[in-house]
Amino acid sequence: PGEGGTHGVIHEVTTDDMAKLDAIEANYDRVEAKARLYDGTEQTVIVYKQKQGAEKITGANKPPTARYIEIIIEGCRQYRVNEEYISKLEAMECVPRVKPEEFISLPEPPEGSPTMTKDELAKFNGKDGNRLGYSCNGKVIEITGNAPESLKTMSTRFAGKEITYYMACMLYDPLYGMPESAKDMSEEHKKSIEHNLAINLKAMEADPPVAKVVAMVV
Repeated sequence: PGEGGTHGVIHEVTTDDMAKLDAIEANYDRVEAKARLYDGTEQTVIVYKQKQGAEKITGANKPPTARYIEIIIEGCRQYRVNEEYISKLEAMECVPRVKPEEFISLPEPPEGSPTMTKDELAKFNGKDGNRLGYSCNGKVIEITGNAPESLKTMSTRFAGKEITYYMACMLYDPLYGMPESAKDMSEEHKKSIEHNLAINLKAMEADPPVAKVVAMVV
C-alpha cells in the first residue's frame, strides 16, 4: 500500500450483514476505495471512513488501543497477511490496557429511583413516545433528547435490552474470547464492558446530559 494505505482482508458481505455493520460503525460512512491484491490486481471495495466531528466519540486522534491492535494482529495471522506488516503492527504505539482495578463504573441510579422488570425495560424502545434506553449490568441507561444522532442510532439497535452480552460480542476482546452466552462471561469481562460504555458516555458529557442511569433491573 502507498501512503495512507494498509494491508487487510476483503470479505464478501450480504446486504443484511452490511446493515449490521452500519449499525456498529454508526460514527463512520461507507466509501468506495481501491484495493490492490497481493497478485497485483485491483478491486473496488467498500471501507468505512470516520464522519466529520466524530473524533470526540471515537478517539481517533489518539493511538489505537492495545485491544484493537491485538484484534487486527489476530485477524492478520488467521488470513496470512504480509508478515512484515504484522511486525509493524506489533511495534506500533498503542494505548495500554486499563487494569481491572482501574475500571470505572456507570453511576448508580439516584436515591429513591424505582427498580424495573425486564418487561418494563423492554418498553424503553424509543417508539410511540416511549423513552429510549437499555441496561448494562442491570443499570438502566436512558438516552435523552440531547443525545447526538449517532448515539440515538446506535442505541436504537439495543433499545429495551440488557446489552452487556451484546456488547461483548460486538466489542470482541482477545483477552476474554467470544462468549457463547451472558452466563459464559466472567465478572471481569462484564466490568470491562461497563467500563468501555462509561468511558464513551463520559466523552459525550453535556448539559443537559445525553444519557443518565435511571433505575436498576431486578
